[in-house]
Amino acid sequence: PSQRDLVLAQHAEHELSRGAYTLAARQFAKTGKSVEEVALRFLSLGQKGALQTYLFCKLDAMDERHAMQGTLLCTWLTSLFLERLEGARGLEGSGRGEAEAAAAEFRAFLSERHRRLSRPTTYALLEAAGRHAELAHYAQLCGDHERLLLLHLE
Repeated sequence: PSQRDLVLAQHAEHELSRGAYTLAARQFAKTGKSVEEVALRFLSLGQKGALQTYLFCKLDAMDERHAMQGTLLCTWLTSLFLERLEGARGLEGSGRGEAEAAAAEFRAFLSERHRRLSRPTTYALLEAAGRHAELAHYAQLCGDHERLLLLHLE
């Protein structure tokens, strides 16, 4: 690893040790550490929000030529969004606003990244999660009029 990479990794470790998980995620994304290694760290700490930040940073820095890796990261992010939405389902009061914000954030993600997602995989994830509004939104973004028609007929 380069000197720069070592410094970035040390900074990320420092942020992690003091509980600044989002800052650590941003720093780890700048290092050459493997995605799996960093993801396991955040998952073992129960920090899915930091993991999501890390994956977005990696995705934003990724060269478009790495289409498969981009698709994998987008699929992982979709799964994280769906987990978050499931956890927010049925919340009352301020939690309801949080659920609506999460749904809006997910729709924005789909709008921005739909071309990087695998259509069959994304349809399967959305259907399994029972997210019919997001499924219709995604189908519309993909120009899948047949799927939209089937959804409206159900």
